[in-house]
Amino acid sequence: MIDGKPSGEGKFVTQNSAGDEWYYEGEFTDGTITGQGGYYLPESDYQEVGTYEDGLFVPTKVELFDNMIRWYSSSMFKKTLELNDTTLEFLQAHENIFPATTEETKSEAMNLVDSSIEYKHLSKSIDDYLDKLIYFKNQELIQTEEFTIWGHTVTRMLTINQNYTNHHYIFYDGAIDVFDGDNITFVSLPVGSASYNNVSGGSTNVIVSIASIIIKN
Repeated sequence: MIDGKPSGEGKFVTQNSAGDEWYYEGEFTDGTITGQGGYYLPESDYQEVGTYEDGLFVPTKVELFDNMIRWYSSSMFKKTLELNDTTLEFLQAHENIFPATTEETKSEAMNLVDSSIEYKHLSKSIDDYLDKLIYFKNQELIQTEEFTIWGHTVTRMLTINQNYTNHHYIFYDGAIDVFDGDNITFVSLPVGSASYNNVSGGSTNVIVSIASIIIKN
């Protein structure tokens, strides 16, 4: 405490309007939740970990993807995806290409693509490719959703190849003019493999990635 106000590192525990306990643990500045910390809902495993300003979660680009993919995968897939250090370091070093929206950043992204990587490599063992950009063309969008989270508009897309065998689940930081049924080409960073229960009662495997470039064919 400095002049009666929380300053430094600490933990604040309370309840929301529904009576669920939540807590913040991290840095305080001049009595406000400001700095590095985390907001946690123990009952649901929900969390927002990263940068705070005046009580609001204002994630960096890397923190956005880290928290968003953890949160969405926990409800969409059979397992929760956690971005590992290799992925986080790549994102930190190249965050200007997520997304690549200028000719300069698009060129930078394309120079980082490993064109030898095929779906079979990713589905066998994705761990060797978590710091590589992948390139896939002629992929059909079968599910597209645009949503707002922590001050960002994000588009998530489920795609399938022309043989209806290989699926990608892609997160793009921004709004993009694509819709279900469109055919796209994309450059992205693979972050993990996952599966979900489909409407036929079976299981669908997907490669989850963060998009750098999306091109509507």
